[in-house]
Amino acid sequence: MTVLIAAALLFSQCKKDEQVYTSETEPISAQTIAATSATTTVPQPIDATKATSDGGYAWRIRSVAFGVTGDSGTNATASTVRIFENGVEIGPAHTPHTDIRTSGKGRFSHWGTDLYFSASDNSNPTTNGKKYTFLTTSGSLTTAAPTTQTPSTPDALSLSNLIGYANVGGKTTGGQGGSTITVTSFSALKSAAESSATLIIKVAGKITGTGSLYVKSNKTIIGVNGGTCEGFGFRVYDVSNIIFQNLTIRYVVNRNDDDCINIKNGNHVWVDHCDLYADRTHSDWEYYDGLIDISRQSDYITISWNKLHDSNKPVLIGADDSNTGDVGRNRVTLYKNYIYNVSERNPRVRFGYVHVFNNYMKNVSGYGVLSSMGATVAVEKNYFEGVSTPIRTDVGAKPGYISNLSTNKFVSSGSNKITTSTSTWTPASIYSYSAAVIAVDQVPSLVLAGAGPRN
Repeated sequence: MTVLIAAALLFSQCKKDEQVYTSETEPISAQTIAATSATTTVPQPIDATKATSDGGYAWRIRSVAFGVTGDSGTNATASTVRIFENGVEIGPAHTPHTDIRTSGKGRFSHWGTDLYFSASDNSNPTTNGKKYTFLTTSGSLTTAAPTTQTPSTPDALSLSNLIGYANVGGKTTGGQGGSTITVTSFSALKSAAESSATLIIKVAGKITGTGSLYVKSNKTIIGVNGGTCEGFGFRVYDVSNIIFQNLTIRYVVNRNDDDCINIKNGNHVWVDHCDLYADRTHSDWEYYDGLIDISRQSDYITISWNKLHDSNKPVLIGADDSNTGDVGRNRVTLYKNYIYNVSERNPRVRFGYVHVFNNYMKNVSGYGVLSSMGATVAVEKNYFEGVSTPIRTDVGAKPGYISNLSTNKFVSSGSNKITTSTSTWTPASIYSYSAAVIAVDQVPSLVLAGAGPRN
């Protein structure tokens, strides 16, 4: 006879270092479960604060009281645990942990006494608001694909995935709470971007144009159905609370300081899962300017999971040595971007405090990261491959500083040119990000799998 024991694995958003339980949700021990009647169907919750990142899309909870034997080196399919997300079964079970990290999508493993698992949409299960339950049976457990689930649509904005400086000093929410409109022409996109209303703007298909569109505050511009902006970029000037996501922006010819995204005196901006590029066939580096320029007292910006490529100067933070008004600003986080086939500026930083972690930089003919004018850059667990000079501080009127240098990996790359003492600065005192950090050796595979638009 099949014995069923249902238990709830409840993940909820809680304050840091605080977990709230009711009398029905207090975690119980393995001994308690073992002593419980085999016909018990009362959910047995697990402490969600014990979930920690295991790299990539994998999350680990140690010593989970399932009450059944877990998989092991001698029996890789011993466990009879089945996992459900919001009542829908996920899997496959018994998945190798490397596959959970690199592919996710609900794969899991009950190994020993620990649970290694991923959310069906590869979101962070400690904050995604989904409820997880498990069921154990006395019979064999199939490793077949899970039952049909509702996939995460590419244009579904998940603010819970945002970390870094864009969530410091206030939250970046873009057009959340406003109307949603879909645009298919340059004129319609211009009208929507320049509107004073709070909007989620869906860019459907390819739109062509020239120059740059000005974006007003409280906007989300998100690509759907291969959303592409060709020949024109966006100016984020003197505004705040802007999100670009799932969008391709390419071949923006520089007529008057035109970049894919040009931010001047802008704050709380998030550029996520976009594909930004030009080409390097023109001898004039000004034919195309940068991909992302951040200057003139801009602040609180996150650049995550993008493809930035085929450009001479992808990311500039601080436009000129004379812009001393940037002191105390230019706070930017760049993580899990794939930066390749470029010349330099990945990023170039003046004055600010910038966090660069888990990026994959490949085929860089000049330098990777440059810190100057007293800037401090935490360069943490990045993978540099084929980079002429990965990190340097020796350009500009004054040098900058580098922290976390020893955590990076350099493959087929030249020597660093660091002229200042190692900084001890860490962004950990400013925002939480440890759960998102992956081992440096995993960076190429996971960033290649996840960077860029998702449709």
